[in-house]
Amino acid sequence: MTPHNSRGFPAGAALSLLAAIAILFAFFALPWYQLEDGAGTVTGYDIVSDTDGELDLAARATHMFLVVVPLAALAAGATALWELLAGRARRKAAITILLLGALTLGYYYGTFFYESRANDRGATGFVENGFYVALIAGLVLIVQALIPLRREAETLAAGSAVEPGPPAQVVEGPRWRQPFRRFGRQFRRYFGSAPTMAYLAGAWAAMLLERHDGGFFARLVGFRRAPSLFGATEILEPFSDLQFSGILAPFFPAPTDNFPHPFAASLDAIGDLARDIWSALFTQGPRDPGFFSLLIDVLTYDLVIFIIPILVIVLLLRDPLNTLLVRSPSWLSALPGRPSLGVRQRFSFWVAIVIQLVLLYLALDVWSSENDYRELVLMYIGVNIMLTVSLNLVNGYMGEFSVGHAGFMAVGAYVSAVLTMWLFVEEPVFGGPALSSDLGLPYGFLIALVAGGVAAGLAALIVAVPSFRTRGDYLAIVTLAFNFIVIGVINNIPAVGGPRGLNGVPLWTDLRWVFVMVVLSILVIYSLVNSTFGKGIIAIREDEIAAELMGVNTRRVKLVAFIVSSFIAGVAGGLFAHVLAYVNPATFGILKSTEVLVMVYLGGMGSISGSVIAAVLFTILIEGLRPLAVLKWVAIPLVLIFLMLHRPQGLFGFREIKLNLGGIRPEEPEEAGEPSTMAIQEAPDDAAAD
Repeated sequence: MTPHNSRGFPAGAALSLLAAIAILFAFFALPWYQLEDGAGTVTGYDIVSDTDGELDLAARATHMFLVVVPLAALAAGATALWELLAGRARRKAAITILLLGALTLGYYYGTFFYESRANDRGATGFVENGFYVALIAGLVLIVQALIPLRREAETLAAGSAVEPGPPAQVVEGPRWRQPFRRFGRQFRRYFGSAPTMAYLAGAWAAMLLERHDGGFFARLVGFRRAPSLFGATEILEPFSDLQFSGILAPFFPAPTDNFPHPFAASLDAIGDLARDIWSALFTQGPRDPGFFSLLIDVLTYDLVIFIIPILVIVLLLRDPLNTLLVRSPSWLSALPGRPSLGVRQRFSFWVAIVIQLVLLYLALDVWSSENDYRELVLMYIGVNIMLTVSLNLVNGYMGEFSVGHAGFMAVGAYVSAVLTMWLFVEEPVFGGPALSSDLGLPYGFLIALVAGGVAAGLAALIVAVPSFRTRGDYLAIVTLAFNFIVIGVINNIPAVGGPRGLNGVPLWTDLRWVFVMVVLSILVIYSLVNSTFGKGIIAIREDEIAAELMGVNTRRVKLVAFIVSSFIAGVAGGLFAHVLAYVNPATFGILKSTEVLVMVYLGGMGSISGSVIAAVLFTILIEGLRPLAVLKWVAIPLVLIFLMLHRPQGLFGFREIKLNLGGIRPEEPEEAGEPSTMAIQEAPDDAAAD
């Protein structure tokens, strides 16, 4: 038995259970706050359930984060009850209850007192008994952690009798790094092995918390509304008015301008720019805070609304969910036919995957429901994930070099847009619909997306047949030429708008369509590269001649991989066209192909998780640098150059993130050769011998 466990009556758990019951009783039964003009009192539950703001509360207190009080009390009570039923006292449980008590006091009571003082509302004069009862009980949840465990007391008493052993070897290093290393070890200890399901549940809860109280807290921090992309678009807002054109304008003046002393005028412009940058960094006025002030506000908002709730919920659900995921195969023994352990494990694993995908979608749906801009950014991210993952199949896993991926995207976008407009929409380009508009969603749109993908795959077949007869960089040249050919052909077809573009595309793409297509694309690529056929793709990357000697039909393998990649790009193009309701051939030029290449190499070659993370980061980076206008296309390449200099293999080159998707089994003998854990494995580096 370790010093952190003790058998016997856990006094701290009993005290915590009583405190949790007191908080719940105060919240639901006792008067909490007064109404205006002495009209009576209301309970905490009445305040939380008043979503329409019908209660006329005294001093107009917002009571933000009040919902955290009963939820934290329920979690603390459940933890304490589990300790009492188990008849043990664990230091980990005591610390968890302490964190829940601190969460209650810090979130609700901290913001309540701060808001009352900052806005000079005097709200503390209208609180009732339930407010103070819950406050005292929350303090009890914190104090209980100070009660020593019996085993700890025995260890301390016997500490003087223990003979000192040899001194432990301490790894020398810079002293300033030691606190960070200790923090990293403790963080990995508590959160490193937590199931992914716990993080997704925490993210969903954090998004619900933002929906309920995010607007109030944002105004308390200093924002006019809740930050759109976790504050990424607000941080650089002070730099939106910077003017760089005056530096070079004196040397290259317009015909109407006259600079008798261009060098002096350029120096004056540099001085004005320096003053503007200084003002943007620190302050621009009471209503226009500077960069550092906004950075502190954004970090405060993200920490309180997102990070702390997620970590607390992960800490609470880590052990229960891990036990549930590990033991779930034994619960499936009642299925007809008594399936073997391997079948039960695989079935329970995929059930867990489906549940985690549902949690992920719920979290994204709640977060995007706050405004249309968030949903639009999420759809852009999904399209970019599909493009990046599909191109990584060719450039990363197969080792070829394709630079015209936007051409296949354009084929899918135009084919799907023409089909939906011609068959299901009444508009001036193609006239009335050829079929009933009721068939458009979901069946017509799905058929149009598949048709766009098939058209892109056929175009890839035309490109691949001649280019794969040779080796080297010919695929890059052919795909680059294909991209220009596609743009040129579309520009010369008046029926689809030519260079003006195609208007009237129905707005049928939403978060559900993008989410399902992204999941299917990742599943297809992952299954392909981890199959026997996929080993041939990786073998071609390692050594194409050796792969041929081992019996791999390299031409067929490359053809299939290239067609699958182009098919997914075509589907992504179809989704993209129905997001914008407008497609233009200039959108799919070489710049778009370059963006996809940047995302592939940013995430790392041969890494699906790297492609996903790179697509998310690149899209958010583009949106976050939007206040810089044209200068963002200077800042983004500088960031990428810095990354390539320090990490040329990308974020996850030929590696995958290991996720605890199916639970971590304790150390025990493996049965029937089945693995004790199920997680995403490392990407194979050399499969030529397979």
